[in-house]
Amino acid sequence: MRRKGLAVRPPDSEAELEKIARGLLRAADVGDRLPTPQEDLIRCAELVHGGVIDLEEYRESRVGKISKALASGLEKVMGLLDVREKTIYISPKAHQKQVPFLIFHEVSHKVIPWQVEVYDYFEDNFETLDPSIKKVFEHEANTLGSKLLFQCDRLKKQARDYQLGIGVALRLADDFGASYHSCLRHYVATHDHMCCLMVLRKACYAEEYRGQLEVPFEVCYAVQSEKFAQEFDGYIWPVKIYSDHPLYGLLDATFGSEVFQDNFKIGKENEDSVDVVVESWTNSFNHFLLIKGRRKPFSGRKKVVVAA
Repeated sequence: MRRKGLAVRPPDSEAELEKIARGLLRAADVGDRLPTPQEDLIRCAELVHGGVIDLEEYRESRVGKISKALASGLEKVMGLLDVREKTIYISPKAHQKQVPFLIFHEVSHKVIPWQVEVYDYFEDNFETLDPSIKKVFEHEANTLGSKLLFQCDRLKKQARDYQLGIGVALRLADDFGASYHSCLRHYVATHDHMCCLMVLRKACYAEEYRGQLEVPFEVCYAVQSEKFAQEFDGYIWPVKIYSDHPLYGLLDATFGSEVFQDNFKIGKENEDSVDVVVESWTNSFNHFLLIKGRRKPFSGRKKVVVAA
């Protein structure tokens, strides 16, 4: 039964999480090292990396014993923190590139002080924790985990040394030990210049569109830099992209590990369209479109060679 008297008071902004991240990075003596050393942060958080196990089997084996002491991982299958054992476990289903973030996410649950207070208060029964609080805690762990992975604003600073482009983001992902998807999202969201990332997936079905069957590209979500959001405030992104959309041809022509590029126009409400450059790349699962301001004109679609 849930006990009364505990007031959960997360911070009003990310400033406190930024402070926690910088403090942990200093305590782990990360310095200039890349990628962020996982074992050093785990040790500073006074945790143990239990390795790769089947998390569902682990949870079932702890029913009535340890399962209620799991601070995270009950609803997901990739990472788990056993508070009582102070041990992090990772699912074998997790891609190698996902592991660093998963570890930092679980470390975050242990080092965010107001979360630790809740774990101590509830001792070994988190099932009674309010779902809305669980949601906030997961968001906080995602935010802090990302700050640890990208060492706060270090990726943003390094991005300033290169021209804006997907190829740069992919190289930075390798440097920081991050997945290409997560690095692209972080790269665009924190970039100084005007840019936007659209993440799409080709539908696994055909539907009738203007009298014929088509397989559209579905827009999963879009991430904007601060300058892009200011420039195109109120711009409404399409939900699906069909063959008559200007971006369809670029998406359909994107294959392999290469980055392709083309011209595009974005319409602003009550104003003339703005010329932009669009880069396209796919990891064979998702398609990524990087929209950026045009610095100089070029003649039509072209392939961009990305250095290994």
